[in-house]
This record gives sequence, structure tokens and C-alpha cells, in this order.
Amino acid sequence: MLWKKSWGGSDSDTLLSTTLLENGELFVVGTTFSQDIFEINNNLLPTSYILWLDKNGEFILEKNINVRLTSVYAVNELENNVIISSHTLNS
Repeated sequence: MLWKKSWGGSDSDTLLSTTLLENGELFVVGTTFSQDIFEINNNLLPTSYILWLDKNGEFILEKNINVRLTSVYAVNELENNVIISSHTLNS
């Protein structure tokens, strides 16, 4: 084990996908019901998040996708680009 990291809030947090880049950086996407992580009121609906960590486990980016009924569910690397897949039920 190179490092370990704990992340989450006071409610349910779900990791949906991870991708380890060739340079050792890690992308994590998922959903959270925790309102205390990003200090938002999500009306008890899940909020999607994207975490980007360096090879030492330190955050480069910690971002929420604050769009109701949006779910980020996959992250992949393709030719040195990161592709994040999602869907939304908003019109």
C-alpha cells in the first residue's frame, strides 16, 4: 500500500468508479447525500462528486456537480485525457 485516504461526510457516500492514470494520479467519482462536504443544500437528493488525487494521495481537485438528479458514474483515461461519464434527469 502506497497510501490510504478517507473521504466522506455525515450521510451516505458512494464511490462509483476510479481510474489510475499512468503518472500515478487517481480520479474518483461517485455520489453523496452528505450536505456537509460541499456545504450545499441538496434537499436530500444525491450530489455527484469528482476527486482528483496526486500520486501521494493529496487532493488536486475536490468538486461537486451540483445539478439535481445528475449522476457521474464512470471515469476513464484515453490517450492522456480523462473522460467522465454522467447522466441527468433534468431537462
